[in-house]
Amino acid sequence: MMNLFNDVDDFLHGNPEEKFFETVFHANRDIVSMELAKILKSFVVMELLLEEKVGDNYEKLVADLLNNFDSEKADEIEMRLKNLYIEKMGVILSQSE
Repeated sequence: MMNLFNDVDDFLHGNPEEKFFETVFHANRDIVSMELAKILKSFVVMELLLEEKVGDNYEKLVADLLNNFDSEKADEIEMRLKNLYIEKMGVILSQSE
């Protein structure tokens, strides 16, 4: 019996990070630039919110949390990161059609 999902399997071969960067490097430059600008703006907003909550020393706090949090919540971080790669790749691809 023929596997109807061979094309899907081939398309999905690789991990979300690889597919995201493949998309970024081959998609329309203007669309990618706009999406990356949105990501960076979102990052800056989160930094500002964190700085308001914990003060000027937020960068050290973030570094400490990353070291500890990464080992404690590695699976959740990995899942959310994969989801973000997939989401942003979808946004770029949908605007490229």
